[in-house]
Amino acid sequence: MKKLVSFIAVTSLLLVRCADMDRKSNSQEVPEKMAANEYKGLGFQPPTEQSVIDYAKKHRKSFEKKGESFKEGMKHARKELSYEADANVVTTLFSTKDNYSKENNEDNVFEIADKLESSKVMPSNIDLDLRFTDNNIGTVKPRYDDKDVTSFGVFKNE
Repeated sequence: MKKLVSFIAVTSLLLVRCADMDRKSNSQEVPEKMAANEYKGLGFQPPTEQSVIDYAKKHRKSFEKKGESFKEGMKHARKELSYEADANVVTTLFSTKDNYSKENNEDNVFEIADKLESSKVMPSNIDLDLRFTDNNIGTVKPRYDDKDVTSFGVFKNE
């Protein structure tokens, strides 16, 4: 019994001393919670983040191209890549005729399509789809009502 009591006394003295030493240590560990504005500069930064920061500092001048030099660079890049954008345009035209129907609107469709196709200012790489309908816009489908629509591709490839 005497051995057990002395063992407990010695163990508790050792544990108290170890805990006291730990409180006095100058540990530089980041606590679990702290204010975000205090966290900056405590030394934690992943290597990839540091390499990105170094890259940005090194190439800052090329990132800061503005105005005409940027536009010229983009034109040059498009030219080198032979880039042409594909544009798809759908235009819905509402007829003002009282007796609108698909049949009596065909002349208008062909006339507008011919004018657009022969226009010199039209882009070369575009899909243009004309839609004609009466002068009522549906409230359920506000774009157009499909009930009586004339749809016509303008260019020869449509």
